[in-house]
Amino acid sequence: MEIRTNSETHRSNMLTLFRLILFGSVFIYVGLSGAKAQTVYIANNNPLAVGGTNVFTGATALTDAIAATSNGDIVYVVPSGTSYGDIGAISTEISIFGAGLNPDQTTPDNSTIQQVVIGASNVRLSGLVINRDPTDGSAISFGGTFANITIDNCRFSRLTAGSDLSNLLLMNNIMGEDIGGFGRGTVVVTTGTSGLRLTNNIIYGSSQGGANSSAWMHDFNGAIVEHNVFIGNTSGSTQSAFFVATNNSFKNNIFYGLRLRTTAGSFANNTFEYNISFGASNNTFPTADGNVSLNNLENVDPIFVNISFGNSFDFSQDPNLQAGSPGLGTGEGGTDRGVFGGATPLDFTFTSLPTVQSVNIPAAVAQGDDLSINIKGNGN
Repeated sequence: MEIRTNSETHRSNMLTLFRLILFGSVFIYVGLSGAKAQTVYIANNNPLAVGGTNVFTGATALTDAIAATSNGDIVYVVPSGTSYGDIGAISTEISIFGAGLNPDQTTPDNSTIQQVVIGASNVRLSGLVINRDPTDGSAISFGGTFANITIDNCRFSRLTAGSDLSNLLLMNNIMGEDIGGFGRGTVVVTTGTSGLRLTNNIIYGSSQGGANSSAWMHDFNGAIVEHNVFIGNTSGSTQSAFFVATNNSFKNNIFYGLRLRTTAGSFANNTFEYNISFGASNNTFPTADGNVSLNNLENVDPIFVNISFGNSFDFSQDPNLQAGSPGLGTGEGGTDRGVFGGATPLDFTFTSLPTVQSVNIPAAVAQGDDLSINIKGNGN
């Protein structure tokens, strides 16, 4: 897109332009998704950020924006080199959008917070880095019994729920990094949680030692777990992907250096279909205790483009499957196994919003001449 403006008025026009870009990205998404938002709020803690109507700045920008919301509102967190800190408890039914995890733009900052407590139903977190040290507790937790929670395109270590939830969707996230040997791990819910779905996530296992070391997907009951990649710390690891899991459906996942289960904990009546296992101390899909294994590939290298065993991810790695991979086109219904298959394949920018990738502005123009501005964007 190219915008031309007279140089004498380009300063005010530029301010208007960037506001339109910022608000427009969110409104485009809202319009396409059919969301019924009342108001869009902006949180911007960058130095010299300018406040205004529904725009909050400074160290408390995000908590101030959330405090102003009502049910159905949206908060957009402007990417910044500085964390927005702890959100505290979200008590309204809102959506909070960040810039994504791997933005293809001139200044690739993230929208980073430290911790969030979800205290309402109908909450969505998207495109955020939630950076709490797992030894201090959970990055995401819940303050009660809630429904219809979506967490997508986020990066976080641990999610825990002390009360029953319903309809919790975890999609297109990076989870469980650097969790070390701290307690129970990545996703811990109650056995009464219903409608739990994990799809197209990159999930790391704990580096904790011992027979029960695992990614600690804990107390899963009746969940749908599909198109995820579970990654262990080392080749031949005794780590396990799950601790307590009953009545779940596992489809089109890749277990890379993680066993399916620990030697302790309840693990029964699960169905495994079209999964791949490789690189763990035991790569067998269980068939005892009511568990069913169909169309799985055991101890078969999925042949990633570039994925390493370990406990953290960086964007030089690539979880795509190479040509000749046994996972290409062999999943349920001919889909690919792993994170790039299925109805919600991973977008490697990890954002659901349109993004502005670059804005090119001439260093100087003669007075009276037009100023040409070239904007490169990506629509999701």
